[in-house]
Amino acid sequence: MIIIFILALIFFYSYIKVFSTACILAIPFLISPIIIFKIILNKEKADILKVLPMYIINLKNHVSEDNNIIKAIGLVFAEEPLSKYLLEFKSKISRGVNVIEAFEALKQSVNVKSFSLLIDACQTCYISGGDFSKVLEQYLNIVTKENIHKESTKEKAYSDVLTLIAMIILNMFVIVAFVFANKEYASIIRGTVIGKVILNINALSYILIACFISRIYKEE
Repeated sequence: MIIIFILALIFFYSYIKVFSTACILAIPFLISPIIIFKIILNKEKADILKVLPMYIINLKNHVSEDNNIIKAIGLVFAEEPLSKYLLEFKSKISRGVNVIEAFEALKQSVNVKSFSLLIDACQTCYISGGDFSKVLEQYLNIVTKENIHKESTKEKAYSDVLTLIAMIILNMFVIVAFVFANKEYASIIRGTVIGKVILNINALSYILIACFISRIYKEE
């Protein structure tokens, strides 16, 4: 992370020639490994939510035979990335791990709120001896409504993101093409306090817009 930050700082300073602005622009590169990790993790969680409805349907069809959720989980195929977590769950059960403990471990390893609610419902049903088929059916209705709502807001979210990205590109184009391309303007910007403040505000605006974009995707 430090090496990436230093390289980014050198790159931005070699072009902008303002140390404070170069530092601001290099800050996101300092935490870039964490950002990349979170993007990958969120992508996996989104993929789990996509395959979850079909998995619940198949699980419901199998559990309706004898109301045995453990047997149904062992028989039903799940798509990646959910399958690797369920495979670990099946392995724990086959080794004689307590069902409730195995459910808790599954919930923690997947770490997706919607999936955790499903596991909580299955745990309660397993302890009380309830009807798993009804539980799965009700849960499927909830997940389906959530997915429909997400699809309806996705287009608006993409529109907002594109608008923010366009603002960044336009702002960068103005600075590069009309400010730094002119030696006189570049000298004023780089050599005066007001010019440096303007550059710093622009650099901070890029980071703020990036935060807004991240929040839009998180809410979506």
